[in-house]
Amino acid sequence: MVTNYAKKKDKPLYCRVPSKKEEAAMTYTIAVYGTLREGFWNYESFLLPHLQNARAKFVLKTKVPNFKLYLQKWPLIYPTDVYTDSVVVEIYKVTPEVFENIKSMEENFKGSPYKASMLEIQDIGWACTWVMSKQAYLQKNPKAIPPKYKGDFYEFYKSSTEAQYRAFSQKGSIP
Repeated sequence: MVTNYAKKKDKPLYCRVPSKKEEAAMTYTIAVYGTLREGFWNYESFLLPHLQNARAKFVLKTKVPNFKLYLQKWPLIYPTDVYTDSVVVEIYKVTPEVFENIKSMEENFKGSPYKASMLEIQDIGWACTWVMSKQAYLQKNPKAIPPKYKGDFYEFYKSSTEAQYRAFSQKGSIP
């Protein structure tokens, strides 16, 4: 079960409100927790243009229990048995085209440790996200984000410089 963490404005100024027909075409629900979240480079490239032309719609920001946030060269999540382990995610409704673009970005780069997985989100239903594969988790020994950031990649990143983030993700030193 997922509890509501914080809500953003329903209609950010830079987004066009989709028509009923456009919204009906948004058949995929995705949960993003790292660089696809608002304010990051992949958001600017992969989500914002679709929000502007009504092929994606922000739903809510929430915490998902039983996941822990890790870093290698990029943010990763992995399931745990601990309910208090949680990750902050943003939920979006997207068209099949947008979903395929994001799926390709997540899964098809060299060394990608991601695999698609479904999360159950309270009051939303199922959402697709990309989690670290068990093989990657066991082989690559990722570094957990320090507990003070409470599973929130945005809070972790904004507290460090990009250089410190890169050093942490590559060497495991805390910013």
